[in-house]
Amino acid sequence: MFLITTADPRFWPSRGPVLLLGEWCKIYSQKHSYEHLEAETLSYHWDDRARLYSDYQYLDGIYEKYLDALSSKLNAIHTINQSHRFWRIVVGPWLRYFVEIFYDRYLSISAAADRGSVSDTLIVDTSRVTPPLDFPEFNNWYACDSHNHRLYSWLIERTSGLPFHKISVEPDLPSLKSRKKSGRDLIAVIISRVGHVMPAKCTQISLLTTQLPVQQLSRLNTALRQFPWPAAPPIRLLQRPAPDSSLRSGLVLQAANTSFEKLLDRAIAEHIPCAHVEAFETLRRRALSAYPVRSDVIVTSAAETFDEAFKIWTGLQVDKGATFMMSQHGGSFGTCLWVSAEDHQVAISNRFYSWGWTDGKMPSVKPMPAFRLVGIVKRIRPSDSGRILWSLVSCPRYSFRMLSLPVAGQFLSYIDEQFRLAGALPKEVRSKITVRLYPEKYGWDEEQRWRERFPDIQIGDGGENMEKELSRCSLSISTYNATTFLQTMAANFPTIIFWNPRYWELRPSAQPYFDLLQQAGLFHSSPESAASKIIEVSTDIRQWWNGRAVQQARIEFCERFARTSKDWLKEWKSELSDLNRGG
Repeated sequence: MFLITTADPRFWPSRGPVLLLGEWCKIYSQKHSYEHLEAETLSYHWDDRARLYSDYQYLDGIYEKYLDALSSKLNAIHTINQSHRFWRIVVGPWLRYFVEIFYDRYLSISAAADRGSVSDTLIVDTSRVTPPLDFPEFNNWYACDSHNHRLYSWLIERTSGLPFHKISVEPDLPSLKSRKKSGRDLIAVIISRVGHVMPAKCTQISLLTTQLPVQQLSRLNTALRQFPWPAAPPIRLLQRPAPDSSLRSGLVLQAANTSFEKLLDRAIAEHIPCAHVEAFETLRRRALSAYPVRSDVIVTSAAETFDEAFKIWTGLQVDKGATFMMSQHGGSFGTCLWVSAEDHQVAISNRFYSWGWTDGKMPSVKPMPAFRLVGIVKRIRPSDSGRILWSLVSCPRYSFRMLSLPVAGQFLSYIDEQFRLAGALPKEVRSKITVRLYPEKYGWDEEQRWRERFPDIQIGDGGENMEKELSRCSLSISTYNATTFLQTMAANFPTIIFWNPRYWELRPSAQPYFDLLQQAGLFHSSPESAASKIIEVSTDIRQWWNGRAVQQARIEFCERFARTSKDWLKEWKSELSDLNRGG
């Protein structure tokens, strides 16, 4: 039986029988190319959600073990002596994601080998790996077929459990066109140069990429008497350095206790981004020349993962004694049963500011008014005669990070549940609906699927600003546990929430709050229940929304997970001033 690991037809045979490694091999718009084949799809290991949660806990331990080993190696190749926390801040985001992704790919290849029926598969040459430039490029790659096929090829060649043939093809990876500088970047560069030479008392507190609207950020900086950074300086790598084999050989680890870890020892050295190896010193110098010489308190909501220069500068400041604070970026945190990004952000920060929730196991978490929700009531206002906006999510066809949501082929169940909801609505209600597709496209061909199944429903591609689109609508339907429904609830915008708890597991501390929403008719765990409520309220949405039970449930929920405050400026000024005084 021929093993297919990718949707790329160059690696497919002309006839069956074939074994598909997973649902990611099937592109809906290209179904004509595989429907004639005698094909079987390998069972997916994480369709067992209990196993997925158990593996998340296992991989957390693997991550910590390898972070220790890698930190020492990175210090050695760069001839520096930065702290373990420095490297957690700098390389931690990539390492955690890579460990989680690599283990998933390893399990799939191991399962295919265990079948004992694979006679051949096609792989590419992986003797010279092209590492990603930095985390943004890694983020672009982990969902694409070419990169994942190379990971599978790497594993197949080194595990020796599957017969294979190599073919020579050019890498087909996303380009760096988006890295061109803009006029906005030029303004940010000028401002950063001014900030860099400001007196130390004006940069004691650095608020960078906080998600506060610019005007409100300026108000907070003025209240604190600090330099008003509108954003972190735009420091990007525009050219790819050639992989340095001598440096990377110094990163080969010897931490393994299992067959998986033996592969990981080598894979990390070959796949770690250039930003942490060949381009590290360049980024360090540029960061030191653009950011403040010294900051005592650093606060961010969104620069801790993607901004390589920010991470280096922050790590250096932390090693000098600075206090690093994280403010929650969006949804999922505090509600999902597992979120590895939350684990990381709580671990790197002295204090983590949540949108209202607390956790006895995480004493550094402190509720504060959400930066992202400041002024949300004025920005999103319902239109009584407006349409119904049905917001969808999309996920990569491959597992990409540890979070309680549908993984890989499980996303097909999510699509099916949306169709069940649409099918349960009468045509007069469907005529009022706009389905907002997720802006990122991952090869599921959702628009084609929708137009084939429900040609009478209006489809939007998700390109318009969400807040502007909502302001022309009367009701929001949210279908995933992320930020959208928190924004609409905080804005007091009529909202109905629906998702399947099988794939969106909640942590026990959050469950009572969702039970409260369910009792008030805001949250639904089946498409039929959600459809019934939409039909019921569609004739007078405002009257339903302003009902006492609905509003009480909304207010109590938002206080816990989408906290806002009319005195947000006073509260944040007091909090950050106390920190700066060593409180």
